[in-house]
This record gives sequence, C-alpha cells and structure tokens, in this order.
Amino acid sequence: MSENITVTGNKAQFNEDVIFLKDIDIRGDIIFGDSATFNIGKLNINGDLEIDNLLVRKDLDVLGESDFTGITTVQRGTVVG
Repeated sequence: MSENITVTGNKAQFNEDVIFLKDIDIRGDIIFGDSATFNIGKLNINGDLEIDNLLVRKDLDVLGESDFTGITTVQRGTVVG
C-alpha cells in the first residue's frame, strides 16, 4: 500500500459498479443483502470455514479427513470409502 493513506470516518454509497484496480485489504465484515449473489471462479481458504444451511446443487468433492456431526443423510448412489 502507498504511504499516503487517507482514512475517512464517513460512510460511502455507490449507485454504479465499482472497479478496484489493485488489491483490497478488508479489516471488517462483508455484508450482503438478502438476494445478493457472489460469483467467483476459484476460492482458496486457509483456515476454518463456517456456512449456515449449506446447499450444494452439483458435485461435492471432499478431500482429506472430514467430520460430520448431527444428522447426516446419504442418498442412493453415494460413494464412500
């Protein structure tokens, strides 16, 4: 980052698309609206991931050890082992 950092305490609102041409360093939360979509080609997460009410509509490959707690339902055609 540049040494010439500007900090503002005011909220900002944009009513058009916003394009960032450099890295973005987010030190807080990202909050999406009720009908928001988040499209990404590939996402690498180095750490824990928590997702409430996870729904996978296509294939899910789990590599490595996995723990499933609570009620787990496995449908016909599932390959385990």
